[in-house]
Amino acid sequence: MEFSPSDIIDNHRDENREMLCAKYLRTLPAQTRYEFLWEILKTKDNLTQVAGCRLVTRSVQESNFLYDFLNYALANCDVSTIKFWIMPPLRNLGIRRVIEHLIRKKSEYPVIVNAACYHLHWILKEETPKTLALFEELKEVSGFDSNSL
Repeated sequence: MEFSPSDIIDNHRDENREMLCAKYLRTLPAQTRYEFLWEILKTKDNLTQVAGCRLVTRSVQESNFLYDFLNYALANCDVSTIKFWIMPPLRNLGIRRVIEHLIRKKSEYPVIVNAACYHLHWILKEETPKTLALFEELKEVSGFDSNSL
């Protein structure tokens, strides 16, 4: 079964369609897959973007794309959807690499990095001491105060 970006953009959310689309995307050459995903991710509709984020989680493991994806999210995504944008890099790059990247990008994107801290705070409850120390560094540079939750 073949898909086009319009199958995701022009339709309501459908978990089964997204799973089939992700399976289809994994069969495509990397560049074709990325073009397909960017067409979805660059829409102005938050729900479509979230569906695109789920497709990235299910179909991309290449770190170059995931760093580009994370940079795009920091520069363009809505604060209310950052939770969905950080999940693919978390799953495929790992928590430490994502936190290190957020630390590097904090001065460029302070508001969205702070919003990402909020969501990471809930995800990191049972991480290793090294990861928790790195997260403390991110919280310090971002000014995030978990005591205010």
